[in-house]
Amino acid sequence: MDDKIVKAARTGFAAKGIVYLVTGVLAFLTAFNLGGQKAGKLEVIDFLERQPFGKFILVALGVGLCCYALWRFIQSVQDP
Repeated sequence: MDDKIVKAARTGFAAKGIVYLVTGVLAFLTAFNLGGQKAGKLEVIDFLERQPFGKFILVALGVGLCCYALWRFIQSVQDP
């Protein structure tokens, strides 16, 4: 398999994992009244946008999620 495809797949899985990780951390903080908030994927985006360098983080996650979508498309067309 092409090295670029492997890098795109890994980047995509990492971005998807980060979204789920931030969602889980916010839910954990909410469950124990530590200042978190109820969070779905859209709330995660709002949370990340309010952080220092939030716009940069969102752009990086957007690129990563595009890599994930590309990887899933490649899987649908051929068997990597």
